[in-house]
Amino acid sequence: MTYTKEQIVKELKSLNSAKIDIFKSKKDNDFSLTQHGYFLLTSAKLYSNTFVAKLDKMESQTTSTLISLKKIFDKTPYFLNGSKVFYFDEVIHTQICIHGGLSDYIKHLKIVEKFNR
Repeated sequence: MTYTKEQIVKELKSLNSAKIDIFKSKKDNDFSLTQHGYFLLTSAKLYSNTFVAKLDKMESQTTSTLISLKKIFDKTPYFLNGSKVFYFDEVIHTQICIHGGLSDYIKHLKIVEKFNR
């Protein structure tokens, strides 16, 4: 099931008594979770599966990679912890697997984006 940010916040309200931010940003299409938000989301089991993908350590905190993550996860929550990305979307997981990893998937998307310009 796909949840909007508003629905996620509503579903986690009872677990978030301290009212700590769940998402890093208030923007509707930015689903980057805070550490607390990731903990609440996994505790509530809103999603049946949690997936983990590794980024190349050199790429994990570059601006272009962070922008790419926002584009990939524009409708589903994700949590970046160092070079690991935790996420819940099976379709995105399939795409990452097809391309041999998250770093390669990001490279593919950048090539497609350049081609489409």
